[in-house]
Amino acid sequence: MCQRFTLKSSSISSAKLVGKKSLASSRFSGRVLIRRNYASTPGVKKVYVGVGEAGLGPILGPLCIVRTAAAAENTDGFTQLFKEVEQGVADSKKIHQNAFDISPIEQVALGGIQWLTKKVPNNAAELFELFGEKPTDRTLPWQTGAEELKLPIASPDVKPWVIPGVDPIGIDGVLVHPVTLNSARRSGVNRANLELQYISKIVATLPQNYSEYEMIVDRLGGRVYYGEVLQQFWPDSTITVVDEAKMKSEYTSTVGAPGQPNYKKRTIKFLVSGEENSALVALASCTAKYVREVHMTLFNKYWMSRYAKLKPTSGYWTDAMIWMRTVNKLDHTVLPPIMDVMVRSGNRQ
Repeated sequence: MCQRFTLKSSSISSAKLVGKKSLASSRFSGRVLIRRNYASTPGVKKVYVGVGEAGLGPILGPLCIVRTAAAAENTDGFTQLFKEVEQGVADSKKIHQNAFDISPIEQVALGGIQWLTKKVPNNAAELFELFGEKPTDRTLPWQTGAEELKLPIASPDVKPWVIPGVDPIGIDGVLVHPVTLNSARRSGVNRANLELQYISKIVATLPQNYSEYEMIVDRLGGRVYYGEVLQQFWPDSTITVVDEAKMKSEYTSTVGAPGQPNYKKRTIKFLVSGEENSALVALASCTAKYVREVHMTLFNKYWMSRYAKLKPTSGYWTDAMIWMRTVNKLDHTVLPPIMDVMVRSGNRQ
């Protein structure tokens, strides 16, 4: 059961809270005024964060969640800066039109990783380790070969990024495989709540030597209310609802007061189509998609080495069902014993 707490009125809103409700059911009446950008202290850099995912819907392959972060005085020209240096950061689904042409998204993902970490991973194992997956975590036969899979796979050259006025902070993330998702589902934890748990962990790795943070997260399905979850993220903070609406859920989390040594202010927005509103979310989503595709490269390499007539699969529902029917025709004994560790249950999207 989520902790109940009383909301404080936002100083940027003329709305009133209807009654004393937990944030899971809180709604505002009246007009809500929203600032599009929260002003930082002039000359002081704020941390901007983007969180994106790939693989929430497929039934084969991992879910990957990625957090990117950079520091700047404001967001003015953030997206324009990316355009000026021709990074092509955009909606990952638009970049990755062909499910088996990894080159366009590889350019974006590896370029971004190099910008954020100052190096490009040499192979798939090094790539996965950036997102918390160690060699000992890959225990299934279709996860082998990461050390031998050299990067880049399809792009001949990864160009270095230069983003004036923006300081890269880093990248973090998590890979969640079907066996973990199936176990969570049996325990009564749905995918969106599990994803929020992982998001809280990768947000917690942000550097703490800044006073102000602005985070944008791609909206998790149709969920609107996140306040109680944020209170669990930051139990010592005051959580204020700015907006809870169809397209955007926005909150502030504050500790202390401006000027005090312990002062922290976090603005967090859950946006529908977050990739279209934040270059950092777009980069996070592109990177998540790329990391997932590299894992699917290992997956397909393993299975195609066993069955010469088998074609690669993207892992999404329709394609994956065709792929599994083909495997069953080739060998009806192979899939039943491994369904729980290889195929995500309850995912028809």
